[in-house]
Amino acid sequence: MMKSSIRAAVFCTLAVVPLSTLATEYWINLPAKAGLLPGDELYSPNKKYVLTLQAGDGNLVVYRKADMKPVWATYAYNGKFAVVQPDGNFVVYDTAVTPALAVWSTGTWGPTFTDDVHLYLEDSGALVLKREGVSTWRSKSDLSCSGGGNIQFFPICITNGSLRWTESVPVCSWAEALEYGRQKGSARAGACR
Repeated sequence: MMKSSIRAAVFCTLAVVPLSTLATEYWINLPAKAGLLPGDELYSPNKKYVLTLQAGDGNLVVYRKADMKPVWATYAYNGKFAVVQPDGNFVVYDTAVTPALAVWSTGTWGPTFTDDVHLYLEDSGALVLKREGVSTWRSKSDLSCSGGGNIQFFPICITNGSLRWTESVPVCSWAEALEYGRQKGSARAGACR
């Protein structure tokens, strides 16, 4: 009885995913009803991390782009379709058509449906699932740098027009912190005064 209910829920969920929302490349977030097929990618805002549903084995993996070191993975193989569902769950299925079996999920489904569910790949390499702006699931982040050190928070002062603010940026060096700041305006090391 339980398997029939789960299959029915999977069928209903997959049936409402239009093919036009399938990603080949997403930047910053994957919205509700959008999915990844093998080889598709989701990039972090700083472009230093990429989430991909691997074409060869179907494993969902976050890589650090500098050295293609895996930061996080589902270790669930045979994934053919990963989707952000409107019930608040992020699921990897064994097929993109129904009936499908889940090979991995965040386990964050809720009783109501909403289009305000998004999967984000943060600048730290962490995947974060948010429902209506609230974080409901998070993977581990990349706390190591390619040179062997750990990520640190670097305070930088960012100026954009008449706006000026301080941000503590989780990166490996001052150069990376300033590069991040320059994407938002002009930047200098240290807190604004």
